[in-house]
Amino acid sequence: LTGAEAKLYELIGSTPLAVDRLLTSNAQNATLNRLVSRGLVHVAGFTPSDAAHVLGKQANWDAATARLGAELFARKRDGRGQAIAATPEAISERVLTTLTRLSAEVILETAFAEDGLDGAATVAHALVQRAVDSHPGIARLSVALDRPVIGLGASAPLHYAGLPPLVGHDCVVPEDTDVANALGAVVGQVRVSAEARVSQPQEGLFRVASGESVRDFNDEAAAIAAAETDVRAIAAGRARDAGTDSAEIEIASEFRVSTVEGQRMFIEAHVV
Repeated sequence: LTGAEAKLYELIGSTPLAVDRLLTSNAQNATLNRLVSRGLVHVAGFTPSDAAHVLGKQANWDAATARLGAELFARKRDGRGQAIAATPEAISERVLTTLTRLSAEVILETAFAEDGLDGAATVAHALVQRAVDSHPGIARLSVALDRPVIGLGASAPLHYAGLPPLVGHDCVVPEDTDVANALGAVVGQVRVSAEARVSQPQEGLFRVASGESVRDFNDEAAAIAAAETDVRAIAAGRARDAGTDSAEIEIASEFRVSTVEGQRMFIEAHVV
């Protein structure tokens, strides 16, 4: 740890501490973030799941603790010095509403990007914002997806229930959505890579470096074949270590050659 990191780390201790009481300058935010990125410190905060517990829409953990978090969060001050919410329930409703709204904007941003537009800029445009809000007016605007949204994850039934009016299409939540992401992680593809290099340290000598081995050959074709064999074996081993018992291996080779007095001169090959 640097001197600044060590000093801040000593102040934290084992008891939860409010960030505004811990940090004495804006520069210390970066120091705290470095400690967090190294896994030495955890920063706790009010989450949408806490909001759902406060409102009785979720019951996976301690609702009393979630309510305490909501009470603290509601006390935060806005630009006028006023509390941002009057009650824990009020701030919790705002959090869930905001989450659904932001989810809709991200979905629309992705859709616009797929259509070749600048997704973020398009969603931020006043006309799209009016359309998502269903803002009344002489000129009424609407925006809608051409297909339904599939909600996955244990919280999908809660957070995506309000999506349809925002994205202009249904939101389908599968029956086993709470384990869908976990299953997807298990059956997902594993991608690994391996590489070898073939060089010619002197004319007629072809050196293969792959993994931890280095071998010399007198023939370019034999050296390339050996490099490909090594890469295939290393990739298969890494795939097994990653949890798959069957691997589809693709080999690609990139050659660096030159022409000297009309003759091809091998310089190097990269096999992956």
